[in-house]
Amino acid sequence: MLEKELKLKVLNRLSQYFFIQEEVDGVHFTGKKFRIDAVIKPFDVTGWKNPNVAFGVEFKQTSIEYDIRGVTGLIRQAYDYQHTDFETFGKIPILICPLKLHPILGDGAISFTRHLLGKFGIGEIRNTPHRGLSIIFQESHYIWDEKNGLSLGRYWSFL
Repeated sequence: MLEKELKLKVLNRLSQYFFIQEEVDGVHFTGKKFRIDAVIKPFDVTGWKNPNVAFGVEFKQTSIEYDIRGVTGLIRQAYDYQHTDFETFGKIPILICPLKLHPILGDGAISFTRHLLGKFGIGEIRNTPHRGLSIIFQESHYIWDEKNGLSLGRYWSFL
């Protein structure tokens, strides 16, 4: 699926639950200017530990296989976004959609990478079989999902 198609499909589904602002500009601490695909903020923040919670979302094309160089480039981009002040949102956690990690890494390395990214405030939006679209950090920490709504977001402040 092309990045543009994926973005439209995912944002249409998320628009039932989140305010969405597309193409949000920001300034990295080095002064470099960045633009993230979207920022999402829950309509209803009742129960969220951080009532000002917002997430930056970066979409990536799914029709190609990422090699190691592509994966590390995506991680570097997300890490840069993590240190970027986005317009009215400030510094926010970043979600990659989808977070495709090359199978050559092996299951252990994929798990390690997801956990490490989560420690740096980088998660993913993943479509899961029993929960639908889900915001996930550190491989298995469900923050929010379409089926159950708010999960660990009631305990995580993302500050």
